[in-house]
Amino acid sequence: MSKLHTCVGCKKKKQVFEFYVNKNGRISSYCKSCQKEINSKYYKENSDKVKEKRSEYYGSNKEIEQQKMKLYYEENKEMFMEYSSKRRADKRSACPVWLSEQHRSSIRSLYKMARNISKKTGIQHHVDHIIPLKSDVVCGLHVPWNLRIITASENLSKSNKLIVEDMVCS
Repeated sequence: MSKLHTCVGCKKKKQVFEFYVNKNGRISSYCKSCQKEINSKYYKENSDKVKEKRSEYYGSNKEIEQQKMKLYYEENKEMFMEYSSKRRADKRSACPVWLSEQHRSSIRSLYKMARNISKKTGIQHHVDHIIPLKSDVVCGLHVPWNLRIITASENLSKSNKLIVEDMVCS
């Protein structure tokens, strides 16, 4: 018979596997769902502080973190390949059949321009979809007027979120 443990947060008796195990080997006082709520609330209230701390840690442990990322990539290569392949497919399906060769040429020019800017400035730049190709709210198209060049850090921090300030209304 499995041992039950009482959560300090929700006061419910739960199976031991529903609790995290601390670094010292002890079962956490909070069940996994309560702990996730606590962590989520803390992050919402202190996101700047958390980001700064993560950034500091990464800066002082850059080589170790890069080794961890490389190892993670090697161990999960299939996942990365699947994501990359899905992204290419999404991009292809978001490219409308009515795009002219001139439109396609404009798209290629933007990618070339982003590469050139990156080379000249030494700061990595990406071609970003203003309205993301895939989003919970809306899905954009892979067309010249939905593309712009921004820094890689800005693009990666925005992820595939629709940021209303980025949209230009005429």
